[in-house]
Amino acid sequence: MELPNKSSLKKSMTRWSFLQPNTNSGATPSNAKPFYKGQQVSVKFIGKKSVELTRAMKRRMQLLKEMQHENINRFIGACVDPPNCCIVRQYCARNLGELLHNKDIRLDNMFISSLVADLIKGMLYIHDSDIICHGNLKPSNCLVDARWVLQITDFGVNTLGEVEECCLESMEDEKYHNRLLYTAPELLRSACRNLNGTQKGDSYSFALILYEIHTRHGPWESTNLPKCELIKQLQHHKVGQAPLRPNTQGLSMDENVVRCMEDCWRENPEERLEFRSIKFRLKLFVQDQKPNIYDHIMGLMEKHAENLEILVAQRTIELEEEKKRSENLLMRMLPRSVAESLKIGSPVIPEQYESVTIYFSDIAGFTSLSALSTPLQVPA
Repeated sequence: MELPNKSSLKKSMTRWSFLQPNTNSGATPSNAKPFYKGQQVSVKFIGKKSVELTRAMKRRMQLLKEMQHENINRFIGACVDPPNCCIVRQYCARNLGELLHNKDIRLDNMFISSLVADLIKGMLYIHDSDIICHGNLKPSNCLVDARWVLQITDFGVNTLGEVEECCLESMEDEKYHNRLLYTAPELLRSACRNLNGTQKGDSYSFALILYEIHTRHGPWESTNLPKCELIKQLQHHKVGQAPLRPNTQGLSMDENVVRCMEDCWRENPEERLEFRSIKFRLKLFVQDQKPNIYDHIMGLMEKHAENLEILVAQRTIELEEEKKRSENLLMRMLPRSVAESLKIGSPVIPEQYESVTIYFSDIAGFTSLSALSTPLQVPA
C-alpha cells in the first residue's frame, strides 16, 4: 500500500469535514467534530505554516499507517497543504490524564492493572517496530476508548515539525514546560539534538505515568516548585546529590511496583529497565487481576443492578410503612366513611341533618398541655 503523495492528498480534501484551525492554539476547536470517510477522527494541527513532504517523511508516515495494534491509536494520515497542516488519527473521547484527575471516576485495582498492562503492551509494540521509540510519552498521549482500552498516540510525528527545534533556555512559555514534565533528564539537556527520544527515555516517562496512575495526581505536585524551576533542576543535576524525583514515601501500592518505578526513573539511562523487564517485573501485579476489563465492567454493572434492586425493595417497604402511618392519622382525624372516600380518591358527599348537638368542652390547662405535646399527640 503506497502512501498518497502531496497532489493526491490535496484531492482527498473533498472527503474531509472539519473546522478551520484555531491559529492561536494550533489545536482543533473544542466544538469541532472532524470526520473522514464517514468516521469521526481526531485532528491535531501542526505548529507550522507549511510542511515539505520529503521521501523520508513519506516513508515514516507509511510506517505509521502500517502499525496495527489494539493498544496503538491508529494513524490515518496527514494533510500538508496550508492552512490545514494536520495529523489525523483514530478518535478517542478522553485521555488518561483527564481520567485520572476526574475524582468522580473510581478506579479499582482491576482498572489500574488493565491500564498499565495496555500501556506496556503498546510500548513494547512501538519499541519492536521501525519507529523504535515514542519520545513524547505522557498521560495526555495515552487515550482511553469506550471499552476502557488504553491506546498510545502522538508518536513518530516529530519529522512533521510538531516539535519546534529550539533550545530549552529560550523557552519560558508554560505550555512548553508542561510538555517537558515527563521528559527524561538527559533529553532535557539535549532538547535540541534528539527530538525523537530514546527507549530508555520512554522508560523514565512510563515510571512517572505509573506513579500518576496509582496516586491520581501529577508526579511533581509534592515539590511545590514552579514548572520552569522544576525543569531546570531536572536538567542540571549535580553529581553527588540525589536527583529530584516524585515522593514514594507512604504510597499505598505494591512494593514491587514502587521498586519498578524507581528502577525506571534512575538518573543513569543505562541503569533503567527496558519494557520487557518492566513487563516481567509487573507480571504478578497484572496477572492477579481478571484479564478482560470489559468483562470486569459488566460484572460491576451487574453488581450495581443487584444493589439497586435491593435499594428499591427497601425504599418500597419504607413507602408502605409511611403510607400506613398517614392512613392511621387520617382515620383518627376524620370519620371513617370520609377517610375511606379520601383514600380511594372519591368525592365526599355532604350530609344534612335536621338537628344536631354541639358539644363545648373546656379542658383545664389545655394551652400548657398542647405546648408540651407534638402535633400528633394533641388530637389523641
